[in-house]
Amino acid sequence: MLSAPPMYRRLAGMLYDFLIGGAVASIMATIIIGILMLKDVTVPANSLLSYSIFALELFVGFFYFQWFILHKGQSLGMQVWKIKITDIHGNAVTYPRIAIRYLSLTGLMLAGFLTGYKVLSYSSTASIGIALLFLLTSLLWSYTNKRKQALHEVLSSTRLLDCR
Repeated sequence: MLSAPPMYRRLAGMLYDFLIGGAVASIMATIIIGILMLKDVTVPANSLLSYSIFALELFVGFFYFQWFILHKGQSLGMQVWKIKITDIHGNAVTYPRIAIRYLSLTGLMLAGFLTGYKVLSYSSTASIGIALLFLLTSLLWSYTNKRKQALHEVLSSTRLLDCR
């Protein structure tokens, strides 16, 4: 039976995926903003348009993850670090489980950011730090779980396996 990957490999895979997914989402947002600028439309901070572009970036990130996981059982970062995602019974992950996993993790990080930015009145940079602390809390949850699942994995009934 395969065991859970060590924390450093989880983090490395997440960083790899974040860089790729973030780059794809940023390129998409840059193209949209460029088109808007050509039409003399500005994108003010804290506007419905800026929030819509951010939501679209989150959707692109979700599309990246769900496509690779549904078609290959692994995202690119998971492939590089030889990590596989399954449901808690070892079966292929379904679309609803991927959606719950993604929404719970991004929701957790968004809650951390908003806690820092809106509740504690921290700068956006410091609030990103709070969001990363929320992510770390989810990952550290795996040390309290017998299946070594992070909090977002418990919520989505998924788990990571070390395929080395």
